[in-house]
Amino acid sequence: MPKNGPDYPLPRRLDANHDMVAIVTFGKAATVAADGRPGDDAGHRKSGETGSVMSTKNFFNIDDMSQGIARKLAEGITTRVFVGDNVMLSVARLDPNTAGSIHSHPEEQWGILLEGECVRIQDGQEIEAKAGDFWCTPGGVEHGIRTGAAGATVIDVFSPPREEYKKPGDGFGV
Repeated sequence: MPKNGPDYPLPRRLDANHDMVAIVTFGKAATVAADGRPGDDAGHRKSGETGSVMSTKNFFNIDDMSQGIARKLAEGITTRVFVGDNVMLSVARLDPNTAGSIHSHPEEQWGILLEGECVRIQDGQEIEAKAGDFWCTPGGVEHGIRTGAAGATVIDVFSPPREEYKKPGDGFGV
């Protein structure tokens, strides 16, 4: 069971302004400003403070469109891609009344509909989806998506990462 208290504080998430994170290292709390500098809760290093803290380079915000690798998948469908060693995450934003082409790729793909509504087309079936629904698409299965008047925001996770999405560009890369 994790300990809590002054010597074992629980880690904090990014604050409301997304510019400070508390990291627990070796049972001691440390904070890091958005630019990666160690510091106090105001984002400054305390006088005489030494030691290493974890960088925030692997922390992101879903609404920060300056982060990730930008791709335009189709007219009205854009994404920001975040690449890891074994998985890739894509935050796709679909304008109202748009459709992605039916395609397939060898990578497994999981998707979760965060906002809006859509029709998920997968292996010849059309399934209506609402916020909170998620799906798994095995590698090699044909799939696509279509939105209505609301548009949609979808998080896709690919394993292994798709080579085509490791660089900015246009299209689904198939």
